[in-house]
Amino acid sequence: MKHAYQRLLGLCLLFIAVLLSGCNWMAATDNGNGKHKTLVFNLGNKATLQMVWIEPLNLFVGKYEVSNWQFRRFDPKHTSGQYKQRDLDGSNQPVVNVSWNEAQNFCKWLSTNHCILGGKRYAFRLPTEKEWEAFAACGQNAEYPWGPSWPPPRNWNYFGRENKEPGQKLDNNDGFRVSCPVQRSGPNSWGLFGVGGNVWEWCEDNDGKSQAKVFKGASWSDCHPYFLKLSRRSSNAPDKRFMNRGFRVVASISDVGVEEQKRLEVGER
Repeated sequence: MKHAYQRLLGLCLLFIAVLLSGCNWMAATDNGNGKHKTLVFNLGNKATLQMVWIEPLNLFVGKYEVSNWQFRRFDPKHTSGQYKQRDLDGSNQPVVNVSWNEAQNFCKWLSTNHCILGGKRYAFRLPTEKEWEAFAACGQNAEYPWGPSWPPPRNWNYFGRENKEPGQKLDNNDGFRVSCPVQRSGPNSWGLFGVGGNVWEWCEDNDGKSQAKVFKGASWSDCHPYFLKLSRRSSNAPDKRFMNRGFRVVASISDVGVEEQKRLEVGER
């Protein structure tokens, strides 16, 4: 009982210290089995951003695709719209109809509301294509985000028999005719959700031929194996928006000086 009380007291004191520091960091935890270290950033209005530490990449990676709720903390007027009268704008659905430029601005907004913790700075950006492929494949040499074999798992949101329209589709029913809540789309063994299916995800890179930006991962509107492969890359102009394209963020860590840390802890930016 004494040890439990001391542990609870320690957690309370830590939480109070974080609040007093003005930092948006809430907690560093794992997923219950000690495997995935997680940071949770408070975006306000009960919106949080969960980041999973990916050791081989030396990065924190968004556990989920950025949701409408999270994105509207940055742009309150944003709407993801509808597709054939089916809602894409639910709070926990992935944000779509957002350009690469807008995704970059969201990352900048996060980075100006960063947390300084233990001499560390968290800077947000889009993943590179190579980083995306690495965390989607969990470091393995796999053909698809879920592994080497076909078909995909039933809880990965692609175009299947839940859609009544005639034409090519997967021979399963994942229950969602458009995008699903970010927490409901296919977890992988590194604790990341939706790295295949749900929505395509913008990456940092140009396509190597023009200024078009790469996106990866396929979406709820895709079913052909060619588009679902990890190696599949598509690209488009950075100002274009699409009903099946969103993004996730990664966060790198760097040291900060003692004086800067003190300034930030008293609310100076």
